[in-house]
Amino acid sequence: MQEAALSFKGEIVQTPPVFSAKKISGKPAYYYARNDIGHEKLKGLKASNVNIYSIEVKSFDGLDGIMSIGCSSGTYVRSIVNDLGKMLGCGATLTHLTRDSIGRFELGDSIAADDIEKIAEVQNMKLFEAGILSMEKIEQLKYL
Repeated sequence: MQEAALSFKGEIVQTPPVFSAKKISGKPAYYYARNDIGHEKLKGLKASNVNIYSIEVKSFDGLDGIMSIGCSSGTYVRSIVNDLGKMLGCGATLTHLTRDSIGRFELGDSIAADDIEKIAEVQNMKLFEAGILSMEKIEQLKYL
């Protein structure tokens, strides 16, 4: 299975799924798919190049698997899992997704919303402000 997964590594061409938020004529593709209208419009979903920097099957018990995928923006991870299932001849569906990082922001560095509320309740503004990044700071980090 790992060998099959590795075949996705690198630059690949991916077409957005019809149940995606990709805009077609100003509306998300899922609008047309859910309402069973605009089949011609759904044909307008254009393939694009995405990069899979890393892909690893962490575990697989014959039914459920855990994977780790490092990918570029715009990658449809559900589609990777679906395509892997097709390649293996067994089908596959994504049932859980955790985004560990996006750009320079990592899940491990985040503060849970409940914790932010608790900090605010005790009016510890220094801790509260340390957990919140201003839009200016986010913009600066985006380009570093």
